[in-house]
Amino acid sequence: MVDGARFCHKCGRPLYEEPAIEALRVEQAPPVDAVEISAAAAAPAAASGDINFHNSVAVRVGLMVAGLGIFVINLAPALLPKPLQAIMTLVLSGGSGFFAVWLYMRRTGQSLSIKNGARLGWITGVFASLILMVLFTTLIVTVGFDQVIEALRHEVQTTMPEFAKDSQALGAALLVAMFVSFLTYCVAASLGGAFGAKFLNRDSDVV
Repeated sequence: MVDGARFCHKCGRPLYEEPAIEALRVEQAPPVDAVEISAAAAAPAAASGDINFHNSVAVRVGLMVAGLGIFVINLAPALLPKPLQAIMTLVLSGGSGFFAVWLYMRRTGQSLSIKNGARLGWITGVFASLILMVLFTTLIVTVGFDQVIEALRHEVQTTMPEFAKDSQALGAALLVAMFVSFLTYCVAASLGGAFGAKFLNRDSDVV
């Protein structure tokens, strides 16, 4: 066999297809819709029906709203009298869940059930609690744990003077307060998310 030959020297059979025939086959191949290619490429990134930490859109929305919510929650109540600060914190925590649902539906064009709305609110509350924990840990590292306890002692000195004298009790109270704060953010944001899904889907059959 001669190198580079197109046909078998014994039987005359083509050893490989002619470029012209191959080009003709390519030209005759049905065109691929560019829209279908784009949709297939975007399919893995599309939001899934379930709201959980595997849903990238829900995670991004929850994290963004949590960051904004922590800023507003820690700023707005400080401008109000103390009796109204706790109420405002609950309202803003619930509002963060509502806003997360609205933002998720706007970004994805998907409706959320009440259950998934509550889940998105819970995710937002979890991220808010984690952000708050990171900020608090940074504060302790920066100024020192003793200084934080001293500030807490000064805060409760007028209302609970005997309790303020016990540093261990103050430290335990600080941990309990962080746990209560976690539950408050998560539960309030879940309720806000559930209400948001119900309210924003009031004209649909999503339940």
